[in-house]
Amino acid sequence: MTTTEYSIIDLVGLSLIIGSAGSFFLSSLQARVLARLKDQEAAMTREVANSQLETIKDQLAAAAGASKIQVETSHGASSAAVPAHEGDKHMEPQLATDVFGELVARVQQAQAAVSATMPG
Repeated sequence: MTTTEYSIIDLVGLSLIIGSAGSFFLSSLQARVLARLKDQEAAMTREVANSQLETIKDQLAAAAGASKIQVETSHGASSAAVPAHEGDKHMEPQLATDVFGELVARVQQAQAAVSATMPG
């Protein structure tokens, strides 16, 4: 038969050490979990932002093409009926292209800003 003896002084000392270290361990673990969650949230935010900006850029490019075609078509139809000034031929399509080009450039700048502010 084996008898196990415990020293109450050693047991109390050990429990105090484990108790104080346990709260430190739990705090450390909680900080790690929160840091990982914030990293995941930042990554998801970056992905969603880039996806939305890419969608906007694609829609702007499509709208620019459609607008240019519409302006050229309507300008071609109206030029037969009303003579235009020489500089007017290229003004409207160029203006539409410039506006949409500027919007696409701003979307690309926003994408760069999102990528720069959220390390990944």
